[in-house]
Amino acid sequence: MLSRQITSSPNVLQSSIQAESSNASGNIELNEFRQQLNEWSQKAGYPEERVEASRKIFLCFSQNLEELDLSDHFLRDLPECFKHLTSLTSLSLDANSFTELPSVVHEMTNLKSLSLDKNSIGSLPMDFWKNKVFLGKLSIQENDLDAFPGPPVKLHEPIFGRGPKIMGIPLNEAPRISELFLSGNKLKEVPENLEFFRCLQNLQLDRNKLTEIPESIWEMQSLGELNISRNPIRKFAAPQLKNNKKLSLSNSKGIFADEGIASAIRPALYKWRVAVSTVSS
Repeated sequence: MLSRQITSSPNVLQSSIQAESSNASGNIELNEFRQQLNEWSQKAGYPEERVEASRKIFLCFSQNLEELDLSDHFLRDLPECFKHLTSLTSLSLDANSFTELPSVVHEMTNLKSLSLDKNSIGSLPMDFWKNKVFLGKLSIQENDLDAFPGPPVKLHEPIFGRGPKIMGIPLNEAPRISELFLSGNKLKEVPENLEFFRCLQNLQLDRNKLTEIPESIWEMQSLGELNISRNPIRKFAAPQLKNNKKLSLSNSKGIFADEGIASAIRPALYKWRVAVSTVSS
């Protein structure tokens, strides 16, 4: 952890970065990277936090670190040079002031874990999943998302040109996401085509504005935990037991807004060992 005893002076940032890069190679690249960081750190708004963030970013670049935590730095953007952190696999940007996904983060292809909790992000790019094959854990909780992009489904021509087209994702392009945390947003619908997330095991959708749970969600072969609590659900497709799959609904108190729906599907959910409750208000 880098010291928080910092100053907003660009000169101090310059000397600090020079000291940290004394053992780094590739002076031209380091100098260019350092220049962009200096320019970014002098932007208006919380200069001391930007200086500390710059130190962390440069340390990550110069030492090829795989993890970077920039949480709680009041950040609203990231420097353009951030995209050169090619060794980075785990990034935390929690508790900042982002209103959208930084484009430099969107361009990163090696991330395995990305956290953007407690920001003010209202939407994500429609091509969010482009080049994110390796992303295994994504957390965007406590934001303002009213929609979430599903996986990039494609139509495949039938063999020998006969029969209907088949919808799916080539295995080499399919996201390997296994944990998806979208709690505390403003989602009104379950993201489309989630069944094509073949590796998804944990899906957290509690504290949104969902009114319907589609049948397709039960077609997710790897899903082992689903949290849909604290949603005003009024339409719920009863689970169809397949492959003896077991599913638990965590924090299940207050799942349903309608007692009739809860009563109708309670027998099916009982087979899945799922507790069903209704919203009290």
